[in-house]
Amino acid sequence: MSSREDIQKGLLVYTCKGGWIDKNHALKTTTRPFIGADNLWKQIINETGSKSKAPGTNGFKVTYIQDATSLHLGITKHYCVKSGLPLNIKESVALAIFQEVSMLFEDFQGWGEYFGKDSSFSVEDLVSNLVGFYTVVRPGTDYVALCEPVSKEASLKIWDTFGSVGSHKNKKFEPVYFDCSECTAKGPFPKELQQIVPAIKTDSIDKPYQYFRDWTASDFGPITPPREFGPKY
Repeated sequence: MSSREDIQKGLLVYTCKGGWIDKNHALKTTTRPFIGADNLWKQIINETGSKSKAPGTNGFKVTYIQDATSLHLGITKHYCVKSGLPLNIKESVALAIFQEVSMLFEDFQGWGEYFGKDSSFSVEDLVSNLVGFYTVVRPGTDYVALCEPVSKEASLKIWDTFGSVGSHKNKKFEPVYFDCSECTAKGPFPKELQQIVPAIKTDSIDKPYQYFRDWTASDFGPITPPREFGPKY
């Protein structure tokens, strides 16, 4: 959970076009398997997961986790993604998975006494996550800079005037704006952070899936009946 001290450290900043951004969310990478946009994107772009054995399925397994690093408590989801999708569709699938797990994790934080009441859907969380996603999937652009950060002094004044980031809730991947003397306007959110449209997940194993769906027991293949032993009567 972001604190006022994070502003002093340069980790939390208010921006004119992106609202509050937590750089820990937006820029952090990790070597922990299945965690972070980088590991999600590598699985999808390289199609490294186990191949599905479900009838009529040409897909591979993708696992994505979001958790609280210090507690290792969070959300794990497994998906079946169709093999051989074009790059733009892979981006859309990756964003859909990323957003679904982000929402589930934020909701999960609202149930646990370990996280504190301000952790769930803190105003900067989802937008910061989105910035981190684009940084991985479409690198080469400084997305935080595109959002036009204000000074530490201005960020501190917003915190002191309107309250902590955790006291404001945001359940959308869109910024919430506050009055700031260093911003000529509130927004708009940079178009570069709105170019990928999340794919629609097929919601049943019984339906032909277009791009991706949840990984199910059928993806492991048919269950072999147990061998029979002993005399037959």
